[in-house]
Amino acid sequence: MKLLPVRNCGQLGIELSINDGDGTRVTRNFLDGLINIIVKRATNYFDVTGENIFLRKEKQILSVICPSIADMTCDFVMEQPLKRKPTGEEESTGRVDYWINYHNYSYLLELKHTDFFYKNADNPPEYISKQFNSALIQLKNIRTDQCKYLTNDKGIFKVAIQTVAFYQHSKDKFEDKDVVGSFMKLIKKSPFDEKPNLISLWLVPKKLKKHIEYNNRDQKYIYPAIAFVGYVSDMKPSCN
Repeated sequence: MKLLPVRNCGQLGIELSINDGDGTRVTRNFLDGLINIIVKRATNYFDVTGENIFLRKEKQILSVICPSIADMTCDFVMEQPLKRKPTGEEESTGRVDYWINYHNYSYLLELKHTDFFYKNADNPPEYISKQFNSALIQLKNIRTDQCKYLTNDKGIFKVAIQTVAFYQHSKDKFEDKDVVGSFMKLIKKSPFDEKPNLISLWLVPKKLKKHIEYNNRDQKYIYPAIAFVGYVSDMKPSCN
């Protein structure tokens, strides 16, 4: 993965592997722009508060995700109501984290968040793939006519993204190459139901690599990177 500097925000690498087709370029621009803005907003949040927002829970990081989406487009809804129809089960009501309209394409975005002791990359914890797979299932079970209802003129994409906060013991040696290597092992060795076709790694700037006491324990940690693991599926306007 090629990492590029982001001014005052560390380094960032983004890879999106989706087939060429209607909306591919728009989708690349949207996801690339969104992740870049999230990184910048997260850094700004640290500059004001002295805290890495990704050390918080899923609901709290929405305070960075939501305005980042708003920087890309004003046409979006949080907690969009919809109906789901799992195979062989009764229909049920539910929500998707975000419905987004960008350049007349619709995006249904489901977001998950967790952390990862990246020194254990050879044996990734099950909870990481379990959370990611749950996002895939939530999107898969959206009823067909709901897709039609939420689709704009050009088509619809379903996007599952999991943010992963990498951490290590503060006493351990840190090198960028170790983090990148651990990230690629995480992608390769985790039992994801679908192979992620969106992967991104943010190596945070030095100022964010502060020693943090976790849950008031004596042991302190460093969070040197945030990963974005995603799966993008292209749906036609009919949602077939």
